[in-house]
Amino acid sequence: MAQQEAMTLKRFQEKFHSDDVCREHLFQIRWPNGFCCPKCEHAAFYFLESRKLYQCTRCKHQ
Repeated sequence: MAQQEAMTLKRFQEKFHSDDVCREHLFQIRWPNGFCCPKCEHAAFYFLESRKLYQCTRCKHQ
């Protein structure tokens, strides 16, 4: 597992000032080469705003 940078609470709040910024950061960590469905390996997805999650356009895996 990659080593995480140490940061203060203040730095964390500055870096992740919104849920969207935090979500994008986690997306980049999870899929550094672009989205790939863990179930069917399809590359297309959409974001379900009401549930705050990604869903594969092919198999609908969330």
